[in-house]
Amino acid sequence: MNYREEAYISIPMIATRYDKGGGGIKRLLVGGREVLNETPKLHILPADASLPEMPSRWTWKPGRPIEVTRDGSAVVVTANGKYRDAEGKFVYRIAPAGELDVTYDFTYLGPEVYAREVGFRFAVPPWMDTLTWKRRGEWTVYPPDHIGRNEGTAKAHSGLAPAAPPGHSYAQDDAPMGTNDFRSTKRRVEHASITDADGYGLYIESNGEQHLRAGVESDRIALFLNDWFGGTASRASEWHRNYGKGRLLKTGERLQGTMRLRVIPGEDEGH
Repeated sequence: MNYREEAYISIPMIATRYDKGGGGIKRLLVGGREVLNETPKLHILPADASLPEMPSRWTWKPGRPIEVTRDGSAVVVTANGKYRDAEGKFVYRIAPAGELDVTYDFTYLGPEVYAREVGFRFAVPPWMDTLTWKRRGEWTVYPPDHIGRNEGTAKAHSGLAPAAPPGHSYAQDDAPMGTNDFRSTKRRVEHASITDADGYGLYIESNGEQHLRAGVESDRIALFLNDWFGGTASRASEWHRNYGKGRLLKTGERLQGTMRLRVIPGEDEGH
C-alpha cells in the first residue's frame, strides 16, 4: 500500500481518517457526523496532584509507517511509536457494523511513579455532552441523585446558577469541567455512552473492570477509560485506606489494555 499524508477507511455508515505522520485517528464520522476528534492515547495520571498527566501527546513520535491489513470484513490498523515516557503500539480494529476496538501495548520508560489512573484518554466534540452509564456498584441501591449510583444519565452542565446555600443537589453543582455528576468516576463500568442532542455518539462496551471519567475541556470533552483507578487526588485518610498510595509504575513495566467502542448512528438514521 502506498501511503500519502493521510489514509481514509470508509465502510458502511462510518468513515475513519488516519494521520500517516501521527499514526492515530484524526476523525471518526458516522452518518457524516463527527463522533471522535482526538485519537485514543495512553493515559497515566500520577497520584501526586502536582505532576502532570503522562505521557504528553505532543511527545509522540511515530515509528515505521502505519500498517493496514484485513481481518475478514474488518480493517486492522497498527501504529507503532514512542512517547517521551513510553514506547509501543496501538492496534485499531474497525468492523462494518460500526465497531472500533483499540488496544495499547507499551513499555513504560519514565521514572518510578505512583499512579491513580492508567488506561486510555480520547475526546469527542463539545456538543456530545450527554453521558449515560451502567456500572457494578458497591451497593444495590443509591439515592436517585447520588453521583455514585449504579446507572444514570448526566449532562455536562446543569445550567443552574450557584447559590449559597445551594438550592440544588450536590450532583448538579457545576464547574468549567462539568457537573459533579458528569465528571465523577464511574467505577467498574459495564457500558456507557456519550451522545449529542440527536443521539449520535459512541457506546463504550466494557466488562465491569474498567473505570470511566469524563471532563469538559476548552474545545472538546475528554474521556478516560482506565484499567486501573486509585481514587481522587484528595489527601483524606479514607482514600488512603481504600487505595493506598496508588499503583507503583516501574521503569520497564509493560502496560496493556483494550477499549471497545461502538458508533451510535443517531435518531435520524432510523435506529
